[in-house]
Amino acid sequence: YKSLRLNDPYVPERMLAALYGACLARERACTDPNSRPILMVVGRKIFDLMFSANAEFFTTHWLMRDFAFNIVKLAVSSFPQMLEKNEREYIVSPFLLGKRKKYKIYKGKDPLYQAPLSMDFSNYTIGYIVEGGTSYSNPPEKTKVRKQIYQRILDLGWNEEDFLALDKSVSNSNLHQNRSERPNVERYGKKYSWIAYHEVAGHREDKGMIKNEWEDY
Repeated sequence: YKSLRLNDPYVPERMLAALYGACLARERACTDPNSRPILMVVGRKIFDLMFSANAEFFTTHWLMRDFAFNIVKLAVSSFPQMLEKNEREYIVSPFLLGKRKKYKIYKGKDPLYQAPLSMDFSNYTIGYIVEGGTSYSNPPEKTKVRKQIYQRILDLGWNEEDFLALDKSVSNSNLHQNRSERPNVERYGKKYSWIAYHEVAGHREDKGMIKNEWEDY
């Protein structure tokens, strides 16, 4: 719970992933009527912190929210009384709180290949959450999303003066690794790019702007 207060989304993202895994692995033990219903306690706490009407830590971050949602869902399936009827609307996608969220748009030119965005990330990854944005196409909506992601990267603290040379050094140290392997050290820019991407992606999902499968795929 304390990890949600940290200003680095990578930490609560991984803590929620681990918690969900623990809930899955221990579901039977946690719901044993002869023991304390730990799963219900955990599920209720995550709901209050991340999904309730006054949730302090609601997020549009795709991964964080998915882990948290599945923890709550798992708890509700075992303890239906955990949530009141009016509370259940807050754990239905698209999420009500997500529709109110706004992400600023970068005011400069399209940062198509501007650091820290890489060529593949700017084209393929961002294109996945924009209809008609696959491959090297660049419709206006894709440019808008790219600018939202770039602005969020800047808001998270990345800037060329402090991080560009450092990120290049990290990239050079990973050159001799197999491309299929995860780098020993991740660039700051890459880390912030993924955080921003998942946050904007969840926001677009809440606004009904993402389909399960685009026709182009």
